[in-house]
Amino acid sequence: MNILPLVLAALMVVMALAIAGVSGVFSAVVYTSIFSMLSVALFTALHAVDVALTEAAVGAGISLVLFVSCLASVGSADSVVIPRRRQLLAAAMAVVLAVLLGYGSMDLPALGAAQSAVHTHLSPGYLEQTRQLLEIPNLVTGILAGFRGYDTLGELIVIFTAGVGVLSLLGRGTAGSKPPV
Repeated sequence: MNILPLVLAALMVVMALAIAGVSGVFSAVVYTSIFSMLSVALFTALHAVDVALTEAAVGAGISLVLFVSCLASVGSADSVVIPRRRQLLAAAMAVVLAVLLGYGSMDLPALGAAQSAVHTHLSPGYLEQTRQLLEIPNLVTGILAGFRGYDTLGELIVIFTAGVGVLSLLGRGTAGSKPPV
C-alpha cells in the first residue's frame, strides 16, 4: 500500500486547520496556496496529473496572484484581522466537512479497481470510438477535445468570468487613487 497519499491528505487536514486558525489575511492566503500545492502533490501521487496541473495553475497560481493583488490594492494586509470567533467557526466547519468527505469516501471503490463504474461504463466506449469518430490519433487529446469539449469550454468561461470580475473590482476608482475598503 502506498502511504504517500495518506500522508499528503493528513498534511492537507493540518493545513486546513492552520488556515482556519490564522488571524492575518495575508497568512491565510499563503497557507491556502500551500494547501493547494499539497493537493497538487496528492493528485500527482494518485496519478491524476491533468487535475494536478489544473490545480497548480488555478489554485496555487492564479488564485494566489489575485488574492495578493487584492490585498495590495486595499492597503496593509496586517490591518485586516479575522475575529477569534470566526476562526473557531471556520475550524469547526473544516472538521465537519472533513468528516462528511471521509464518510462519503467510504462508498468509493478501491483505487484502480477494475469493476468500478469509470472502468466499466465510459472508458471502453472512449477507447473504442475516439479514433473512429474523431480521427485524432492521441486518445487523451481526442477525449478532452472531442468528448469533453463543452465541459472544458464551460471551465474556461468560469475562469474568464472570475478574472474579469476581479479585474473590474480592482480597477474601480480614478487613476492613482486607492479603491475603497
